[in-house]
Amino acid sequence: MLISNDVYRHEGGLIRFLHSRVAAMKLKNAITSSFSLNQNSNLRFLTQEHIVTTLCVGNFIGIVCARSLHYQFYSWYFYSLPLLLWKTPFPTLLRLILFVGVEACWNIFPSNVYSSSLLFCIHLVILCGLWISPSEYPYVDSKPSNPNKRK
Repeated sequence: MLISNDVYRHEGGLIRFLHSRVAAMKLKNAITSSFSLNQNSNLRFLTQEHIVTTLCVGNFIGIVCARSLHYQFYSWYFYSLPLLLWKTPFPTLLRLILFVGVEACWNIFPSNVYSSSLLFCIHLVILCGLWISPSEYPYVDSKPSNPNKRK
């Protein structure tokens, strides 16, 4: 009985292994044929600034929507705050006030209702500023634009 179970298990293992190899080869062929980098491809590359902004805004939205905040969370988004504030259409003085307000709220220990409420309001103001800010063209131009060059 033990020998027959081993035989079936190994046969099933071999069949599963071959099936996974064939499936992997089909997937690889499908991916390479779908994303070929020829001249007729519609593949466009995103700018580095757009990628970083998207990641920082996503992280910030997570901070704003968190049920509770801990002091180590501040280290997650502290370095992205200047970028996020400069993406808003606010005047520079308001950006600086918001930055100092966030810092002041986080430096109150232990936190209380007032510091937490103020931090939440400041976060909402920054989030609204990001929402109303004009969007930028996210793609890298493949053709260099030089308006002075004429043929």
